[in-house]
Amino acid sequence: MALMNSSKFVRRVEKNVSQKLDQSLVPVLEHFAKVEAEFDLQDVLQRFTYDNMCNLVFGVDPIPNSLSIDFPHVASKEAFTQAEKVLEYRHLVPMSFWKLQIWLQIREEKKMIKAQEILDDFMYTSAFR
Repeated sequence: MALMNSSKFVRRVEKNVSQKLDQSLVPVLEHFAKVEAEFDLQDVLQRFTYDNMCNLVFGVDPIPNSLSIDFPHVASKEAFTQAEKVLEYRHLVPMSFWKLQIWLQIREEKKMIKAQEILDDFMYTSAFR
């Protein structure tokens, strides 16, 4: 918790979020306003959050940058979203049920294994960029 309360950390977060706003979020929103196209605001904000998280944790933006006009498929973002869903699922079912699924490698836990592989690969490549 001490890290999140340090002024240096807060300044870094503010700087990263401000840059991402200027370089990604605002241009994407301006594009959709200009062409008068509908878009999924939740998806845009999830991509904004994911890009900020990657930059904060790893010091790099995901490649490709998930928040751009063409909304590219970013495997690590999709894997992160899938892992979130599996963790939510684990809170909704009895522990013995999802532990059995882990052991059998079926259903949600099979998805988690695949998501972990993708995220591990992303973290490894991000660490050595």
